[in-house]
Amino acid sequence: RTGTFSVLAFYDRRLRRIMPALLAMLATTLSLGYFFLLPGDYKALADSTAAAAFGVSNFYFLFNTGYFDQAAGLMPLLHTWSLAVEEQFYLVWPLLLFVMATGRTRHHVIVAICALAILGLGAGFIWNEANSKAAFYMALPRAWELLAGAALVLLPRLPGRLGEVAVSLGIAAVAAGMVLLQSSVTPAGLLLPCLGAALILWPRAEPSHAASALGRLAPIGLISYSLYLWHWPVWVFF
Repeated sequence: RTGTFSVLAFYDRRLRRIMPALLAMLATTLSLGYFFLLPGDYKALADSTAAAAFGVSNFYFLFNTGYFDQAAGLMPLLHTWSLAVEEQFYLVWPLLLFVMATGRTRHHVIVAICALAILGLGAGFIWNEANSKAAFYMALPRAWELLAGAALVLLPRLPGRLGEVAVSLGIAAVAAGMVLLQSSVTPAGLLLPCLGAALILWPRAEPSHAASALGRLAPIGLISYSLYLWHWPVWVFF
């Protein structure tokens, strides 16, 4: 809107947020792995550390394990696949948004983003049938989840009562999704928690009681990235 957006500044902010904490976790995990892991497992840890540092660990784990194999219990950096997907999305999204937004109205951009998300979801279903492991780890069949969040920036604010209902439905959808994902990870199972999160985050014209209640979780949200980085290595070493 102001004409001051910089793609390089966007990447700079992302790197400053993601990399220092990530590199600290990687260095600590690699050091502890020397004492806790057998030589073969430690070599795998070293390889996955390099992949995670360069944002491609989803490719590493795609070719080296299944997410629910027993061997996953000895891979302290398995969780970084999702961070790699996020980083790969960040590489493409600002440039793609710039192309879509140039010379077009807000309405057209919203339609384009939503269309991409729907197409991506459909591709995810097809991909899952052809190669469920690749559909789990790759950025392309996962992009619709991130696009759902990107669309919220441009969508109109929900009015009072509708905003209240949206948050309540979102909480219910996330809870239902958590139950369904206990049995299998499929695009259908991922749809509920993603849509639920979108409904919770959808901008509202007025504060809602449900959102205020969720606001009590803000201290957890403030450290959520650190919890994400450390939870799996701690569990594996334990």
